[in-house]
Amino acid sequence: MKLAINTGVFSKRYGDLGALDIIKESGFDGFDFTIPNSLDVSFDEYKNHIEEVKKHSEKIGLPCVQTHGVEPEVYDEATVELLTRSIEYSSVLGAEICVIHPLRSMLDTGIMYYENHEEIFEKNKKLFLELIPVAEKYGVKIAIENMFGMDLNRNIYIANTCSHTSDFQRYIDYFDSKYITACFDIGHAALVSEVPSDMIAKMGDRIGALHVQDVDFVRDLHTLPFMGNLDWHKICKSLAKINYNGHFVFEIGTSYFSPQMEDSVIKTAAKFAETVGRSLIAKIL
Repeated sequence: MKLAINTGVFSKRYGDLGALDIIKESGFDGFDFTIPNSLDVSFDEYKNHIEEVKKHSEKIGLPCVQTHGVEPEVYDEATVELLTRSIEYSSVLGAEICVIHPLRSMLDTGIMYYENHEEIFEKNKKLFLELIPVAEKYGVKIAIENMFGMDLNRNIYIANTCSHTSDFQRYIDYFDSKYITACFDIGHAALVSEVPSDMIAKMGDRIGALHVQDVDFVRDLHTLPFMGNLDWHKICKSLAKINYNGHFVFEIGTSYFSPQMEDSVIKTAAKFAETVGRSLIAKIL
């Protein structure tokens, strides 16, 4: 089990190559590469950049263990192309897994997801059935992530695609493919009133990837474990019980790595995150 962290915050500050340097210096075993939702260059030009990132990762001995693909909003040819490229880039980087958000209900006005979840399910079936042959071609697993929605009338999180255990199980079991697995975002589960440790137990070996982050049950903080309100002892115990054998990947944002931090503080915070990660992994193995 490798300890990794997402490049997102670091890339915005230091660029992709600089992000890898920070992650390596902090003692992590690998990185989760964030593929941006919009590109300023052509697909092929960006692939050249990805190849540069791969060369740098090999140079410093820091492998890419997974990626985060472009977030889809609708099912159409353009979306399929974007996600196909995400999987291709993941292969170039040597990633085992490309995390892809399923399509969600965009009815963020108080209408519950379950009023149109069958329609969303049908669209997701078409989307991922198109992507599975791509994943097979490039030798990269697609990890579908548990999501949430937003009730803008009440300003609270509500259920959406794969929010609850039964829905998440349904998606993974429907595809029944070695190229489809689940990326369990621990914080997302808590935001829709699921108990993360219970959800882990029920999902079992469907879980092939993690987004490790802490929340306060109110906001999607994406902060370091122990900085929110989740029970990390129970979470790790549950991961151990299902014999989770994927990687331990932090998905941490500006709630922890504040834009106001000086470079020296960023490096210290990253090293502390690595220390926290090691302590959690020790509870699983």
